[in-house]
Amino acid sequence: MRRLALVVAVGLLLVGASLATAQEKTKPRQIVIGVAYIVLDSEYVMLTVNGESWEQFYYEDDGTTLVLEGVDRTQDYRIDLVPTYDELKPTTIKLSAKDWKLKRLDKETRQWQAHKKHKFAKWKAGEKEKFEADQLKRAEEEKKQAEAAAKKAEEEARKAEEEKRKAEEQPDAEKPADPPAENAEDKPADAPAENAEDKPADAPAEKVEEIPADAPAENAEEKPADAPAEKVEEKGKKDDS
Repeated sequence: MRRLALVVAVGLLLVGASLATAQEKTKPRQIVIGVAYIVLDSEYVMLTVNGESWEQFYYEDDGTTLVLEGVDRTQDYRIDLVPTYDELKPTTIKLSAKDWKLKRLDKETRQWQAHKKHKFAKWKAGEKEKFEADQLKRAEEEKKQAEAAAKKAEEEARKAEEEKRKAEEQPDAEKPADPPAENAEDKPADAPAENAEDKPADAPAEKVEEIPADAPAENAEEKPADAPAEKVEEKGKKDDS
């Protein structure tokens, strides 16, 4: 009974793992790494990829098929092949994005592959010597360019070190103070505005006249407050007569 339960549990685990794998499948278009197959008529050739060595490769079919792994199918490659026989000329094979196709390996596995074929040509009279001379000249030019670049980098590093040393030796007193702002004026922080007049803070407005609060209006005649009206006085004089 325990054995049966164990078998059932293992079966359930396998089913769950397969379902999880099916859910985590990656779409082929999302995969950019593929394998390149190059079929040649000479075995165990030497190679460089874009001028550099390539570590992920091996041979098949007695060395006549060169297999490159870890190739990015979205990039362009220049593969230089040098045969092991002196009478055969080196060649260059190019790989681009259009060379890749999705191949079925089994029921569930797919792989991006690129296939190339090449047949090496033989040297003609004088071709090999010219090729070797060109290779030597190219190597010398590349060496000169590398030396010039290294010399330039060394000179820039020396100048930077010298400037740093001078900056450290300069005393703090000789260093210029931080300059003021370009458009800033030499005014105290609490200075009034430019167009403000030199007046005390409590000065009255310019046109306000100093008149007492109980003064009569401007056009009123200067008469005592208890004086009777003019016509009333004339009437009193008439009655007396």
